Amino acid sequence: MFYNEKGVLAPSAKYFLTPSGIARELFFYITRCGHYFCDSRYSYNGQTSEGQVSSRRTFLLFYIRSGSMALRLDGRLYKASDHHAVLIDCRRPQEYYATSDLEFIWIHFDGANSRAFYEKIVQMRDKVFAVHDGGVLFRAMHELVSDCGRAGGLPEIVRSQRMYAILCQLLLPRTAAGRYGASPVDRALDYIRLHLGEKLTIRDVADSVGLSPSHFSRLFHSATALSPYEYILLQRMDRAKTLLVTTTYSVKEIAYMVGYGNEATFTTAFSDKVGVSPRAYRKLVNYLDL
Repeated sequence: MFYNEKGVLAPSAKYFLTPSGIARELFFYITRCGHYFCDSRYSYNGQTSEGQVSSRRTFLLFYIRSGSMALRLDGRLYKASDHHAVLIDCRRPQEYYATSDLEFIWIHFDGANSRAFYEKIVQMRDKVFAVHDGGVLFRAMHELVSDCGRAGGLPEIVRSQRMYAILCQLLLPRTAAGRYGASPVDRALDYIRLHLGEKLTIRDVADSVGLSPSHFSRLFHSATALSPYEYILLQRMDRAKTLLVTTTYSVKEIAYMVGYGNEATFTTAFSDKVGVSPRAYRKLVNYLDL
């Protein structure tokens, strides 16, 4: 038996951390973490008195390296096995148990915009989901957990940065893993950049990569967390800002250069997104010399 937890075996490890005031205020912080090797006796119920400990009432990330477990989260049943991640809000009802011999790494975390990450990841990927680049995630979590077990480990701000990187990998696995190949989304991004000054529709971009607009939109959102429409709009705003600050083109000329059919439509879109009109933006930035 290990740490009085039934089913947790050697060489398992777990560590406890106390975040500073500034970490609680500004950073992602870890309250406890570990790397477990378990047999089928392992189980946990968050409704027990143990589950009410403050260091547990945080967000919890698992990565299952091998084996399987069953979970009941907010009343819904899940199964998780090799190369699955599990993301839990431990303030909510949760219960889970091993259904075979099991190896998993886990981190209790909170702070910064943890809830926003949790809600977005669950919205996009669910609370239990397969991880295609599991080795990358495991190494990142293992390095962080191992550091938490070392006396005089990394500063809290560095741990925060590493936790942020892990959450980004869960949210946008393509970006976090740094794998930009010839995927449909990669080709779509190139197409948008090349044709930003033209009238672009979602169908145009979807056709360029050989997908239906609906399937392309789902794929694009999964990879970028943005709809194609919003991405195109933001790219147009960024290009317009650069042209306003670095050139003497008129607002009307810039409108055409970033894909708008007339100055009025461009001015409305720019003002809605940026908060000031194109002319006001040009004057303000030039005045501040930003």
